[in-house]
Amino acid sequence: MEKSLGLATLLFFLLLGIVSVEDRNPPLFCTLDQAWEAAETEQLIGRFSNKDTLLEHDLYLLSDSAGQPQLFYADVLTPVCIDGVCKPVFIELYWDLTGGYAGYGVYEDKPLTKFDHDEFLPQDHKKLDQLLADNNSVLRRKELSDLFDEQATALKKIEFQGEELDAVSGATKKEIKESIVEGALYSCYTLWHLIHGEAARDIEDYLDSIYTEALEERFLFSDYGPYNYYALKAMEAGSFSQYGDRIATIFGTTKPLIRTYILKKMPADLLRPEDLSRQFYQHFAAVDINTKTLLINHLPQAHSSALTLLSTQLEIMTKNQLKTYLEVLAANGSMSAEIRKNLEASAGSQEYAYGYLIGQWLSGR
Repeated sequence: MEKSLGLATLLFFLLLGIVSVEDRNPPLFCTLDQAWEAAETEQLIGRFSNKDTLLEHDLYLLSDSAGQPQLFYADVLTPVCIDGVCKPVFIELYWDLTGGYAGYGVYEDKPLTKFDHDEFLPQDHKKLDQLLADNNSVLRRKELSDLFDEQATALKKIEFQGEELDAVSGATKKEIKESIVEGALYSCYTLWHLIHGEAARDIEDYLDSIYTEALEERFLFSDYGPYNYYALKAMEAGSFSQYGDRIATIFGTTKPLIRTYILKKMPADLLRPEDLSRQFYQHFAAVDINTKTLLINHLPQAHSSALTLLSTQLEIMTKNQLKTYLEVLAANGSMSAEIRKNLEASAGSQEYAYGYLIGQWLSGR
């Protein structure tokens, strides 16, 4: 298992030198290609380390020609060790402005390799990219010693720097093996913690220091979901009305987590205008069950046209959702001919299990 490096090993890695940021290669993977292409200047903002080594790495903010922040970047040289025997890994790591993984790059003359010296194949790089993008990877909850079975028999032996060692892939625990690049357990573990460890926390703190109304608006109108979510969390609820149309657009295209956040945080009167109400409720059929429930719960504050729109969606409602809808409709005090027609159609449907509830409700009206 990996151990802390001695002074001699540290000097060895330092003598290898670190490639300058200016000479970085185009990344193999980048979720924000335009940001990388726009980056022209760099600013050293600090240094970070990994808990399993003593080495520190420079962390840079990359900005465009106008000084607008684009990405965070580190040109990393880190040891990956097996039983105290180490090899250097050269890699360029990228974070978005919130500290999330944004991609990585490698050098043509310093490729990533497995412990049997085979270079990473394209599918290995793809798997590493997927692993690094997974903020909730099983690696988050594991110590290095938890990743392999000391009682397992290695599949083969490998030779590294003249020493014969057990192949790590042969002893990798089953629940870990599917997530990592086979034969590169220690590299995967080290790189995941470099991405999601101290550097990510430092970036979060740094963003707080440069966050402005202009950056908030840029985040809000970005096509990048994590920026939308960050802006929504940072924004005062009272400001939602100012950006109602944009928030409605985000609501229609984003993940269930962010939809839920929007519906819980937004002011009660946001859905009162007919146009905004339509922009939200038009997505009723496509959203998850929890979001459907929240939309129905917001009906008392929404424009009355939402009741009409949802009258066409009765047969995808759960029993409780239907009951709430009918309660709101009753409290509204009036029912259009269009809504009644839709209710009667659903009440008579042989395929809708809760049509009888609609029939009972209509019988008194």
